[in-house]
Amino acid sequence: MADSLLQDLESIRDQLHAMSHQAPTNWCDVAANLQAQVQSVIDRERAAAHGTDHG
Repeated sequence: MADSLLQDLESIRDQLHAMSHQAPTNWCDVAANLQAQVQSVIDRERAAAHGTDHG
């Protein structure tokens, strides 16, 4: 599980790094996608902390 979390965070970091060099033309969509990815990580970690992780 920790490896999956780390991979998700690294992916988000890499996307943000790429955006810092040149914002994509669809930056609103990219930002919304990154926000959804971060929320997914938060939700998974909260579920795991409460013993409700079924995935």
